[in-house]
Amino acid sequence: TPHYSELSSLLKRYEIYANAQLIATNPIDYAILAANLTNATVLLKGSNTIVASPENLDLPIYISNYGPSWLATAGSGDVLAGILGALLAQNYSNPSDDNKQENSKQENSLNYALIASSAATIHSFASILASHKTQNYNYNNEIKKILNTKEDLIIEHPIVAKDIIEALEQAIGD
Repeated sequence: TPHYSELSSLLKRYEIYANAQLIATNPIDYAILAANLTNATVLLKGSNTIVASPENLDLPIYISNYGPSWLATAGSGDVLAGILGALLAQNYSNPSDDNKQENSKQENSLNYALIASSAATIHSFASILASHKTQNYNYNNEIKKILNTKEDLIIEHPIVAKDIIEALEQAIGD
């Protein structure tokens, strides 16, 4: 789950020199490159969160563009990692289950991109809800507005990681 600067550092390990500004010009290609180099699903955090898997899995690229700029706050990546970990744990195959054990390693891997994209979307929705929260706030009305608009969302105020956590239950429920 790197952001552009972290991805830049990762790519240097493979002797590929791309700074954060360069990655920002084409994040999809750099997410794909990182996925292929590491043979892992990559969730590249940014104004649009990109999820890419190694090309040999032949999976779609997922883009979550719901996140407000307030999402780039200290600790919010840790919240995303927690959401992702929880979703992965729910999808974990129980080794004692013979039917699940017969599933191929590739079949289990096929879920990673969708799970990562789901985590990014839940995280983004929670951050939007948190950024609109006021004392008499109605989460249900806000979710309806978010899902029914094609216009840019107006963000009400800055948030911190704790605000995202507090909005998670509503974001997941809706």
